[in-house]
Amino acid sequence: MVQRRAPDRVQAHARLPVGAAAVLFGGRLGRLDVVGEARAWRVRALARRARPGRGGQAAARPARVPCAPRAVRSARQARRKTRRQARAGGRPFSAAPIEETVRTRPNAPMWSYILKRLLLMIPTLVGVLTITFAVIQFVPGGPVEQAVQELRKGAERGGAPFGMRSYTGVDAQQLAQLKALYGFDKPPVERYWLMLERFARFDLGDSYFHHQSVWSLVVSKLPVSISIGVWTFLLTYLISVPLGIAKAVSNGSPFDFATSLVVLVGYAIPGFVLGVLLLVLFGGGSFWQIFPLRGLTSDNFAQLTLAGKIADYLWHIALPIIASVVGSFAVITMLTKNAFLDEIRKQYVLTARAKGLAERTVLGKHVFRNALLPLVVGFPAAFIGAFFTGSLLIETLFSLDGLGLLSYESVIRRDYPVVLGTLYIFTLIGLATKLVSDLCYVWVDPRVQFEQLER
Repeated sequence: MVQRRAPDRVQAHARLPVGAAAVLFGGRLGRLDVVGEARAWRVRALARRARPGRGGQAAARPARVPCAPRAVRSARQARRKTRRQARAGGRPFSAAPIEETVRTRPNAPMWSYILKRLLLMIPTLVGVLTITFAVIQFVPGGPVEQAVQELRKGAERGGAPFGMRSYTGVDAQQLAQLKALYGFDKPPVERYWLMLERFARFDLGDSYFHHQSVWSLVVSKLPVSISIGVWTFLLTYLISVPLGIAKAVSNGSPFDFATSLVVLVGYAIPGFVLGVLLLVLFGGGSFWQIFPLRGLTSDNFAQLTLAGKIADYLWHIALPIIASVVGSFAVITMLTKNAFLDEIRKQYVLTARAKGLAERTVLGKHVFRNALLPLVVGFPAAFIGAFFTGSLLIETLFSLDGLGLLSYESVIRRDYPVVLGTLYIFTLIGLATKLVSDLCYVWVDPRVQFEQLER
């Protein structure tokens, strides 16, 4: 007589069907449910083998135990392949069945979105140039007025500039010559259309006072601005991202409170105000003469060795970089902290911890990737912001011969070709950077589609 052997006790979660386990874990089978389901299948198979069947012959037949781990492993490999194909094709990955997610998605929405954005750049550029040109027409103290003032000052000193005779005023003929020299002998509408025609050919014209083309001026001043922008960008992210992660991990701790005060002070103090304070304290003001007052290099820079040139360059750029970084790292720090806190509270982090993963693995492998999405997308805009926005005041304050100082001097001296040319370049680069940021967002996060960006 065959004795019936009582089956082993199976835990409640091990009796969970595969479909229910997939629903609980977001459509993706994990390690816990796979092991539990395989254990449940083995126990049931042993119970069936010990139970007599019809005619006492069923017990003699060995029961076929399904190979659950192999089947689940095959499904998991197929889903990983589907996810890679989804990322390569630019479409989001979902928990839908495999045969429904494997499909080719055309790139027509991407090219349509890029074309629309490129077409929208044209009216934006025209609008910015139109407003600036209209303001220029009503601002007193233009280049003609400044030239007349210089002529009058020369006459009062007894010498006449430009080879002209001494006089106490400027007659109509000389005034007409000055207007023709600066292009103000034409009506404003004609000058406006001539400006748009030149800019359409990327011809920015010639400077009134530097006596060279605007393009050559921009190229000559570009290395200084790039140097400041690159250092500011790198140091800002190298400080802000680790600090934001540490604040998120130790949220509510004394470290978080102390660093929040530092971030708040850095956010409240503008960069140029901090620059003035640094110059007064360490740049030859009323206290210590540690750093140079102005310039990017010393007068004997060409005679220095390679190590001496590097040290001299870092010595000159220390105060401008400190003023730029302190004024911009606060926003990136708080953005990193808030992004990490949002990701830590999500369900997949709880699932990863329930699987027994180490906290460093959970934060570094899962949370870090998703939390850095907004930061990675903002890389182009942050670099351009450090490159152009902060360079104007910092370069003017520390007398650094870059694009910021060039723009400031051109506004003061009413050098309109330089003003309009630099504004045209800055606006064009800003619009292109915004487009690149949107494309990076779609490339980094496949859940975002171009149809959503067009809304």
